[in-house]
Amino acid sequence: MDLEADELFIECLAQATTVIKQVRRDQFALPTPCVEWNVRELVGHMLYELSWTPDILEGKTIQEVGDKYERNLVGDTIDDLAAHWED
Repeated sequence: MDLEADELFIECLAQATTVIKQVRRDQFALPTPCVEWNVRELVGHMLYELSWTPDILEGKTIQEVGDKYERNLVGDTIDDLAAHWED
C-alpha cells in the first residue's frame, strides 16, 4: 500500500478513533505498553498531540500556540473523552 502522507494520517486517525471509542471509564487506570502512562494518560497524550495539528498545518509556531492545549483534554467521563476526541 503506497499512501500519501495525508491519506496515511487519515487512516491512522480512523484506526485510533475505533480504539478510543471502545475505552471505558473503568479502564482509565489500566497500564499500557508505555510503562510511564496508564490508559487515561496515554489518551491524554494522543489528544494533546492531535490538538496541535490544525495550528501546525496553518504554519503557527510553538510560541504562537502557547499553552492553548495545557488542560485536561480527556475530561472526567467517557462522554467527555468522545466529545474531545471528535473535536
